Amino acid sequence: HDVHLILLAVAVCLLAMPLWPQRFWLGAAAAMMLVQAFNSASKPVVAEAIHRMAVVMDREPSSIFAQANQWRRMGNACVGASTPLAYMLSPVAGFFISAPILVAFTLAMAWCKTKVDFAVENFKMYKHALGAAFDPSTGGVSSSRPGAGSRTSAIGALQEMTTAGRAAMDPPSVARTSFRGIVENACGIVAEDNAHPEVGREGLRFQVLLFAIVHAFPAMDAFISRLPFAFLTIAIAGQSGSLVVACLVLFSYQSCRAIGQSIQAWRINNAINYALTSVSVVAYSVVVAAVFTAPNVGWWFYPLIPTGLSETLAVQQFYLMRLLTIDTDSSEGDWRMRELVKASHTGTGVGSAIAFVSSTACFTYWQEQGVGLLGLGVAVAKLVLVIAIGSSLPSKTGASATRKETCEDVSGLTPHSNQSKDGEIAL
Repeated sequence: HDVHLILLAVAVCLLAMPLWPQRFWLGAAAAMMLVQAFNSASKPVVAEAIHRMAVVMDREPSSIFAQANQWRRMGNACVGASTPLAYMLSPVAGFFISAPILVAFTLAMAWCKTKVDFAVENFKMYKHALGAAFDPSTGGVSSSRPGAGSRTSAIGALQEMTTAGRAAMDPPSVARTSFRGIVENACGIVAEDNAHPEVGREGLRFQVLLFAIVHAFPAMDAFISRLPFAFLTIAIAGQSGSLVVACLVLFSYQSCRAIGQSIQAWRINNAINYALTSVSVVAYSVVVAAVFTAPNVGWWFYPLIPTGLSETLAVQQFYLMRLLTIDTDSSEGDWRMRELVKASHTGTGVGSAIAFVSSTACFTYWQEQGVGLLGLGVAVAKLVLVIAIGSSLPSKTGASATRKETCEDVSGLTPHSNQSKDGEIAL
């Protein structure tokens, strides 16, 4: 229920912002900071839920994360375009509209979770009752009774599931495991170490790459994707005199962010990351050329729309899997991945904060020229960073090939003593 509590707290803080009197503006500011704090706290919780869903669906976590972000950016586009329009009607209209919607959505989520939990508990009770009723050892009807037909097959399957669950809960007297499995696991560890001896967990190169992926990359990605938020609406409204134009530009920008996430949900690799990041380099280059050659140009903000494609945070999990050579099916690899993704949210917050402060200062003192140079510098820095990370990561194919070759070399070492007929030995 962490997400439910966070959403309700955000709704309460949203309602509190317009209720403070003007002479107590610090209360409204504190409520705004609480909204941002609770919103930031929800990101690790949502990311954890998305990761669990990806594991259950046997899908790439980075692809599921990009798909979830795609819908998130669609929501951002709708809210970003409608909020200035609501402000034109009444400055407090947005707060009183969004808070009840958030409360209703939270209650709907809690109701759905209750229904799912109830269905799961009923299924467990039903399976346990069937397993007990048709267990021969307890005097029940045997699933192998002649003439039972398909009914006994289904009951037998349920009985096997129940027996397996009991066996998993009871401590076994003798632990048995496959010798070949032991050899393959040992070969995998040795092969990965041999394939990438320069990327040791205590090595300097590994630590630099890990810092770049977990902290520097999220900060740069948040910087370039949040850069237009602080100044774009004010700049467009001041230049064109119409909030409608600003709303359309923001809607188009957020739509480009959604398109970028859909591309990453389709496929994630270094080439796509380089291409999407290069969009911002080209766009800000056009802005800088336009504002310096014609200072009074009126279309300088339109090239900023496609920069939303450069939000590539979903590539981070792809990088981590390459760096750590993680097997997502293993509990250790799954835990390590989740911990690093949670740690990266600090970099995202830092990058967002620096983007808001720096873009506001540059636009205040140097107008479009300052913002254009700032965006171009950040875009080039991010492109250099992702190229450096992508070219320095170890090759998964090389590690897999080395593991296969090493395991084939030791496949003839299977012992014949104490070996059972199914190829297992007692340890």
